Amino acid sequence: NSPDFVCAAWTMGGSNISSRSIVKFDLSSIPSNASILTAKLTLYSNPTPLMGDLINANSGSNNAMYIQRVTSNWIPNSTVWLNQPSTTTSDQVLIPHTTQSMLDLPDIDVKNLISGMLGNNNFGLLIKLQNEIAYNIRDFCSSKYSNSAKRPTLIITYQ
Repeated sequence: NSPDFVCAAWTMGGSNISSRSIVKFDLSSIPSNASILTAKLTLYSNPTPLMGDLINANSGSNNAMYIQRVTSNWIPNSTVWLNQPSTTTSDQVLIPHTTQSMLDLPDIDVKNLISGMLGNNNFGLLIKLQNEIAYNIRDFCSSKYSNSAKRPTLIITYQ
């Protein structure tokens, strides 16, 4: 239910913490035997971040991140670090480090990830830092963000 969609490594109360996020799009209208031609994911930097330094959506010396396909079921609002679903590194997408405090990521090519999710395999996408080292963050607007134009989008073409 958070307006944030983050991957981060930070400290809280003197302890190191890591955060990963999962997003799931409804693909049920796409036939399981469809051929995915394109799949473009767009993520928008959160202009009012609730994590990290609370100013910059992107910060740190190495905030490169992966987008991975989730391979097992999970339950929103009850999934935590200890029961997070499995993912695969196959076809993962690497998003390079940025020094820009706000950087939207339009049209990320996730075709290979989405192709593996048709039918009964749609468990969503996970974002995580490439190296979960303290004081690195990427903070995006989630599907609960107040401005619907800033929510994650996935545009798929198929035949």
